[in-house]
Amino acid sequence: MQPAVLFALLSMTLVGLADFLYKRAALAGVVPSSYLLVQSWFFGPTAFVFGIASGACGFTLLSSWVLWEQSWFCRGTHVPDQPSTREATVNTPIFRLSFVVTVALALLFLGEQFTLRKVAGFALAATSILLLTGFSVRRFVRDGLGQGKRKPIVLAMAAMGCMGLLHFLYAIAARLGATGASFIFSQFCGFTLIALFHALYWERGVRLDRAVWATAPLAGIFTSAGLILLIMALQRGEASVAVPISQMSFVVTTFLAVIAYGEGLTPRKAAGLAAALLTVLAFNR
Repeated sequence: MQPAVLFALLSMTLVGLADFLYKRAALAGVVPSSYLLVQSWFFGPTAFVFGIASGACGFTLLSSWVLWEQSWFCRGTHVPDQPSTREATVNTPIFRLSFVVTVALALLFLGEQFTLRKVAGFALAATSILLLTGFSVRRFVRDGLGQGKRKPIVLAMAAMGCMGLLHFLYAIAARLGATGASFIFSQFCGFTLIALFHALYWERGVRLDRAVWATAPLAGIFTSAGLILLIMALQRGEASVAVPISQMSFVVTTFLAVIAYGEGLTPRKAAGLAAALLTVLAFNR
């Protein structure tokens, strides 16, 4: 197995674990911005073991997560005091398909090669995400056209663009010789400040309840470590290979949800997991 693919798989696993913890926190009814703030406190120290400085990625990362969060919790998508999962089958695949943005930028500006094997890998990755999330084209069109439901989809698409741009910036940083830990730690500085501002402004205060502390610290550690591994993958391979694999973290989340919450392993989900495995094989040339 190529080193880049191995690191991308490790990144996928850790980010998938973080997503599972976020799902668990959402089911417990945590306040989203306060959760992100506590997560950021553990995001930075994880990378601090190795690191110092660099760029504007902290803002881009926070923007993508805030937009993603608001696509779930924005007005009109939930009943009072109850987090909604109704739009998850639409928002999740849009967000996870952010690798399309990264790949397009890498092919256009970084001179990465566009091969038939990559085309097959992209198609399989997209198929896996759509199958595992139960994405419905009819629902997407219906909700997209609905006046009250348009906002979540727009926010999810904005989050997709931010995350795709973020991973492209990772690829540039890797080519310039940035180390994973120091680069990720640099985001922590902006990450925490923006998360604090968002919690104070959007939620009128920080709410650090037991549900937040039960999951946010581990989510911060897993997310930080996963992003460090992604940069390590980008240092050893192409963005058009590493990023699609890393973005399949939803496979890990789905597998854990089946075990922890008794979600049924349907033929559709089994096909999605099979497509994910074929994706890795397609990129591991």
